[in-house]
Amino acid sequence: MLLINLQVVEWLEYAPIFLSGSEFENACSFVDGYLTSRTFLVGHELTIADIAVWSNLAGKLRVCSPFFFQVGSGHCDV
Repeated sequence: MLLINLQVVEWLEYAPIFLSGSEFENACSFVDGYLTSRTFLVGHELTIADIAVWSNLAGKLRVCSPFFFQVGSGHCDV
């Protein structure tokens, strides 16, 4: 149980990186690769780590609507 709690804390510390414009794409790639063989970030059920990462990711994606993308750049400049 202690290991799971420590892993949750690590993800909670990582979650704000999705709000950083310069690190957003790298963070998405990292989590995408991490979840290739998993359903949840920690353990076998939903934790606050999943919610924190998803809420920051969803918030960033909501801000990065097509109106905020530079033509041809392929990334959000918010």
